[in-house]
Amino acid sequence: GIFIIVEDWYGVGDVVDVGVASGTVEQVTLRSTRLRDIYGVVWYMPNGEVIRAGNKSQQWGRALLDIGVALDTDLDFAQQVIKETADELAKDRATEVLGEPEVLGIEEIATDRILIRVIMKTVPSAQWDIARELRLHIKAAFGKAGIGLPMPSRNIACAAAQVPFDATE
Repeated sequence: GIFIIVEDWYGVGDVVDVGVASGTVEQVTLRSTRLRDIYGVVWYMPNGEVIRAGNKSQQWGRALLDIGVALDTDLDFAQQVIKETADELAKDRATEVLGEPEVLGIEEIATDRILIRVIMKTVPSAQWDIARELRLHIKAAFGKAGIGLPMPSRNIACAAAQVPFDATE
């Protein structure tokens, strides 16, 4: 526990992933760490069993979104709309967004959609709120620009039915 505290792995208020649980740190003592996950469950971990810890709220965060568009979308136009929308949000939330948003490009081409990845660097712990707001703004911008969202797809399997054959009929 002393190394967790001295080396500043995490502290009260940080959002961490320690393998068996993820959540907000509520207490750190020499012997144990208490954190609360997103569902409200409180987790107690002996510090001696914490082998690794991912701190999601130290120094800065990153809002990362993969935005799905329809297969017939003009991808250059969609990326332009995403970039403009992200830039507007970054300007509106300048105290929480660090630097300029980046549209990284096509992340995936699937049978039912194309994913475009956008990232925004944020102050610690703001990445989730920024990502939610950016999704809302992109949805509205897509509606205004006439950019279609992917249509849901389903795979349906049919087995060949065996029908009795009667030659007398």
